[in-house]
Amino acid sequence: MKLLITGYGKHGKDTACDILQQNFGLRFTSSSLFRAEHVRQSLLAYGVQYPTTLACYADRRNHRKKWHDILLAYNTPDKTTLARHLFGRHDIYGGMRNREEFLAVKQAKLFDVAIWIDRSEHVGPEGADSMQIKPTDCDLVIDNNSTLDVLAVTMVDVYRLLASKRLQIPRE
Repeated sequence: MKLLITGYGKHGKDTACDILQQNFGLRFTSSSLFRAEHVRQSLLAYGVQYPTTLACYADRRNHRKKWHDILLAYNTPDKTTLARHLFGRHDIYGGMRNREEFLAVKQAKLFDVAIWIDRSEHVGPEGADSMQIKPTDCDLVIDNNSTLDVLAVTMVDVYRLLASKRLQIPRE
């Protein structure tokens, strides 16, 4: 099963993915980490330099718009490029932000379920310049406004339901 997990920055996407990885052995990396070296090299054109790829990744929130633009260019003209590469090695794509990419990847049926992680009671939304996907675009919305333990139980329960095929997501 291929999962797409998205939501605003700092809402718990990577944490949700880590829970699935730890409990079910699913392969996961964030899209940002997956393409961090490419972004690091591309940021040089903006005069932004990092000593390592991990340093670039750690500072991604300070250049969210540039990251978005660089990954958008990577996915042009084929909006499914990043998803095809990522899903070729991983079960979970964490962190998609571009709506055109989302729609293209959905149409290409590269994922089975899109999950939105919501922590809006604690962290506000981010601007449309770096996040165009909406909760209503996704198949499921997971409330992450409680504790880490509650998120862990929720993610485990949701995955078990999905894996058992008791919960089928209808596709147009």
